[in-house]
Amino acid sequence: MTTKTLTFDKTIKEWDEAIPLGNGDLGCLIWNKSNRLRFSIDKAGIWDCSNPPKNQENYSYQDMKTLVKQRNQKEINAKYDDCYFNTTPTKLPTGKIILDLGIKSNILSTLDMKSAEATLDISDVKLQSFVHAEDDYGLIKVNKTNVRIKVENPKFGDIKKKRFGRTFSGTVQALSNLRYERAELCQEGIDDVNIQ
Repeated sequence: MTTKTLTFDKTIKEWDEAIPLGNGDLGCLIWNKSNRLRFSIDKAGIWDCSNPPKNQENYSYQDMKTLVKQRNQKEINAKYDDCYFNTTPTKLPTGKIILDLGIKSNILSTLDMKSAEATLDISDVKLQSFVHAEDDYGLIKVNKTNVRIKVENPKFGDIKKKRFGRTFSGTVQALSNLRYERAELCQEGIDDVNIQ
């Protein structure tokens, strides 16, 4: 089967159904409403490894099978489940670019598989975007003026507060458990664009 284009005739409201762009190192998901259109950015090499897992002897599937046969749940939990209580190592998100196109309308999205270009048609507004195949940059082109742009950084915790403890529910950790200095916005060489 050969697919030349993917077409979505309704606004994509969930991130896991988003239009994907990327080159294996830099990636982007495009989704959400026309007054809050999200470009969720990802970079392959950005990880938090501030709390690496302990090196343990005989850390293997065979060892786990032996412990299960011995019904040694305490050792299984200590050795193989402890990683779920730690926030790191973990892949870090890099942030979002959010466009307010100034209209509320259905979005027709197309991903051209040959050119790796996304095209979004929103009423009489046309938006085109791609991520360069080899270099780490992308482009967003909109045929409309007065588009509001917001850069949203990941919501990490305050670096001055105490680090994460072991109290949580489930295995999903909040970004607020990771501590980083607040990111600084740098705007250079951009004309006629107002970034918030």
